[in-house]
Amino acid sequence: MQWLKANQTGPAGLAFWIDRNVAQVRLASNVVQLGKFLRDRADDLRADEHGRIERDRYLEEAVIAFESFSGSDDLAEADALRWAALTLGEQYPFDPIPKAEPLLRRAIAIRDRRLGADNDETMPLVYALADLLLRRVRRGGNQDPLAEAKMLSDRLLVNAQTRNVNDPFWLELCGDVAAAQRRWASAEQCYRSAIEAFENQPGDLSSVVAEKLATILRAQGRETEASEVDKATFKFGRAKF
Repeated sequence: MQWLKANQTGPAGLAFWIDRNVAQVRLASNVVQLGKFLRDRADDLRADEHGRIERDRYLEEAVIAFESFSGSDDLAEADALRWAALTLGEQYPFDPIPKAEPLLRRAIAIRDRRLGADNDETMPLVYALADLLLRRVRRGGNQDPLAEAKMLSDRLLVNAQTRNVNDPFWLELCGDVAAAQRRWASAEQCYRSAIEAFENQPGDLSSVVAEKLATILRAQGRETEASEVDKATFKFGRAKF
């Protein structure tokens, strides 16, 4: 690595980073903290058009730092894997990244073994993996990942039902997976529930979900119902039924 050197030394796992471009050294307590620092540096350049190349370098080196963490199948390693996958998503926000999938799977597997499969804090990782798989289906047309995406979306629904919480983003994703598999009844139920759940959420995106609902209704030849959805969304600025 010409741009970055990151190492762990000593019993405390001290990590250091050297930016040869500006002769700067950064110390951190461990490589996970080092990776987060690099992510922050990249975020500082987000609004700078001319800083795109440098920003991508920071993100690349953040992933290297996270992946260099050598844990022993523990929660700290799962956290590093999660950060690596999320950083890849920051670097390539519009395309699915195959490299991120195994990182998320490993992080989920570790947390499941350590905390149980119903741990609430694992669910955002489950959501992230399902979303990544669905994006890969849309991007490449390969339907194979849909089976795993369904399994993950079902897991989200079970967790939400157990806690009696309706997360609109989870519901929308479950609807997307069902729609991709042409399971129209399930997709419709999830989309309608997502629209209702968005009502009490900041940044209401119910109109986006309503468009998806109208699309699957038309796919079933239910044009009249689809038109009613369109009218309700246009009239109120959000979906109201």
